[in-house]
Parts: sequence; C-alpha cells; structure tokens
Amino acid sequence: MNKSNEVSALFAALAKAQSEFPEIPKTKEVIVQTQKGSYVFKYAPLEKMIPLIRPVLKENGLGFTQGADGNNLITTIFHTSGEWFEHSMPLIDNPSAQQYGSQFTYRRRYSLKAALGIETDDDDADNTYTDDGKKRKATPMAGVMDNIPKERHEYINRIAGSIIDYFNAGNQEEAFKIYAEIKDNEEQMGVWSFLDSKMRRTIKKIGEAKKQGVA
Repeated sequence: MNKSNEVSALFAALAKAQSEFPEIPKTKEVIVQTQKGSYVFKYAPLEKMIPLIRPVLKENGLGFTQGADGNNLITTIFHTSGEWFEHSMPLIDNPSAQQYGSQFTYRRRYSLKAALGIETDDDDADNTYTDDGKKRKATPMAGVMDNIPKERHEYINRIAGSIIDYFNAGNQEEAFKIYAEIKDNEEQMGVWSFLDSKMRRTIKKIGEAKKQGVA
C-alpha cells in the first residue's frame, strides 16, 4: 500500500530508471536430466543483477528492500520523496531450511524483476519442455483465463512459471506444494492450463498418494 496518494515522483523516477537499466546477462547455467537425456537453461542470477541495477536506482533516487512477511515475500520499492509501493509473492508453506533458502532467492529475483519492470528473458521462466528436450512456450488452454479477472493474470503466470521451473529442475514435490496452495478454483484451473500432460499426471499422482497417507 502506498503511503501517499501522489506517486508521480516515484513512477517518474522508475520510468527513467527503466530506460537506463543495462542488459542483464544470463550467466548461470543449469543442466536438467530427463529420462530421455538432458537440456540446459540459463538465467540471470540475483547476485549478478543487483550490482548492475543498483547504480541506476541510486542515480534516480530509488532503492528497494526485500523480506518475508508471513507466507509472502515482500519487495518494497521506495523513492527519496518518501513514496513507495510493494510487490508481494507467495512462499511455500513449511519448507525445509535448504528449500527455504533456495525458494527465497528464487522469488527475490522474480519479485524484484516484476516490481522494477526488468526483462532478462530468462530461459528458465514461462517455458516447458517436450520429452526430447526441445523447448516450447508455455501457454494456457484457450478460454480458461477468460474466467479470471485480468488483474490476477500476472499472478497466474508467475505461479505457473514457478511450478514449471521446479518440474524442469526435477523437484516434483515443490511443484506440487505450490499448486496445492492455490485456493481459488478458477485460478487453480488457470495454472493447470499452463502445465503439460506429464506435469498434470504427476501432480494428480502426488495428490492421490498424500490423500492415502503414503507420501
């Protein structure tokens, strides 16, 4: 929530900063193993992104903070005028210490990009893979998103991207946890529509096993 109804100074500064942000290189490479081989994706890690954007933010009187607030990661973008706004991103409930560190860094990167309007064109976002390792764009089934308010579409895309990323990294349990946290039926269907048949079968299988108390 903004402390002021006037946010012209902040958004003017942010618009100027967005035009000055340098290209963020994808310097981190991950090899993912599948039953039929492996594939590689690259992304721009947080520790490389921050040093590149911080001078631009400072020059325009902008800064940011990030921290956990209950089950959400909160990114706050603030301006020397005193104006600020927040970007919220859900965290996984009750993760292990290792899982928490991994997902916290992962969500910090995505939340900061979203709040600042930074596009790094990551290979690990909004993509899924066929069995032969060829990448294809993840798109929802026709008509499904029409039933969901447009202001929630960004959230649906973000959650679907997180689930796909975990599947691509071979972490099916974490993918299931994110999907299971969606409480709204329409939003759940929206996320479901982004997943390929193998991901859906896996989520169903894990869910059935948990109901039977074997997972």
